[in-house]
Amino acid sequence: MSTDDDRRLRLLFVCAGSQEEGLGHIFRSVSLAHAAAKRHDVEMIACIPASLDHLLAEISVPVTPLADRSRLAATVAERRADIVIFDTLSVRGEVMAAARRAAPTLVSTSPIFDRMDEVDILFTRADPPADLPPEVAVYAGLDYAIFSEHCVPIPDAVYEANLAAGPLSVALGIGGGDSANDTGRALNLLLKVEQPCVVWVLVGDAFGHSLDDMLAKVRPSRHEVVFARTSRSLWRVAANCSLGIFSSGLSTLEAVYAGLPVISVHRRNDASRGFRTAYDSLCLDGGSFEDGSFAVVRDIVGRLHDDRDELRTIRRRLHGVIPGNGANAIVEVLERRLEVVS
Repeated sequence: MSTDDDRRLRLLFVCAGSQEEGLGHIFRSVSLAHAAAKRHDVEMIACIPASLDHLLAEISVPVTPLADRSRLAATVAERRADIVIFDTLSVRGEVMAAARRAAPTLVSTSPIFDRMDEVDILFTRADPPADLPPEVAVYAGLDYAIFSEHCVPIPDAVYEANLAAGPLSVALGIGGGDSANDTGRALNLLLKVEQPCVVWVLVGDAFGHSLDDMLAKVRPSRHEVVFARTSRSLWRVAANCSLGIFSSGLSTLEAVYAGLPVISVHRRNDASRGFRTAYDSLCLDGGSFEDGSFAVVRDIVGRLHDDRDELRTIRRRLHGVIPGNGANAIVEVLERRLEVVS
């Protein structure tokens, strides 16, 4: 006769975030961990600079912050689990070896991971990657898209009220870290848009550049500019907007779910260039910071300022594209594969 304990899995999450790689891997792991913890035993190891430890304060599962990534293999080796779930761009071979000793099943939830061919199961919102070994089980597509628990759809009435305002409200978010300060370059470009706008500049906790320097350039502008340091509150702020300018990645995914039309701009050394998703064609192409083609954003914003119906059309196309249940869908797949009856 089975008991509740027989049906509980032990899950160990290993994720990483920094100014250089952003914080999306951390936030995605937290959302999945919270969904899994409703039925299973969950622990997390978060590789994150000590200056960002406060981001882990409200996580409701046991979490070990690790500022020194050289200790990751030893830290993983101290654990025992049924599944180790990675969400990071890269780990050393010794970490994978420690994880294989710690658990019989290894999983990745990152669409870009340099050890993807060494896991047993891959979940990705992107198209299935090519050239993986056949023994890696791949679950691909937007049914498995994970994003912040705090991201909610913008109600129609709220969006229409935003559109009815005179100046166009624009959310500018170029990643939680933005080590190259592409936020500053994009803001300088938006200040040259002829029509008046309200620009909400969204920066994350890993943003290390001077907001005062950006503010000094704003003062002689015709535009209103609001600076907001956000993480959990990002979609409370972005719900005031009619358009988002985001670097491709987690923010773009969340905007599609929220129903906010997006101009997608590629950062330099953008890992997300290595995969495609079903919503790419629904975003307006804002070029790249690397080659200067992001200058097209100025003309796009000006056009949309004068054609609010185009924004309505884009928003309608976003409706229902992302199911919004990716975390639970992943937990259910893991339960079925490990023959756990929930």
